[in-house]
Amino acid sequence: MEVNIPGIEGIGSTLIYLVDQVRDDLSVYDIDFKTIPSTSEKTHGSLSHFHEFTIQIDPDRTQTCLTFFERLFGFQAKDEASLQLPGKHAASLRFVESSAEQHNTEFFSKITFKANENSPLRHQAFTNDDRAFAIEVI
Repeated sequence: MEVNIPGIEGIGSTLIYLVDQVRDDLSVYDIDFKTIPSTSEKTHGSLSHFHEFTIQIDPDRTQTCLTFFERLFGFQAKDEASLQLPGKHAASLRFVESSAEQHNTEFFSKITFKANENSPLRHQAFTNDDRAFAIEVI
């Protein structure tokens, strides 16, 4: 069964999909994905949740981006350049403006994950110099 999921274009042409859980006993992932039995149990070396997304934005766009995520998704101001969702494992968004010479270069520049305490992935960073993209595990 194919599921059509509506979405909107976000910062830097990213796509934000608006997924609605219609039934408590069925997830959108149950329709298009199958669980691999050996990975269905949580392991001690796993990532626990997203911690922070850093988004490189065009100059003078911080306030626009803050307002977009506050109004659309309920993020709350953390400081003058970042937002956070309420909750125990709340993800945060940090906006970093590009230099004045750079325009039309908005992209996710870093994604930070929280790892479980015993995870061998803790305190690892993965970078891509091609687009200044990094993945960090803390």
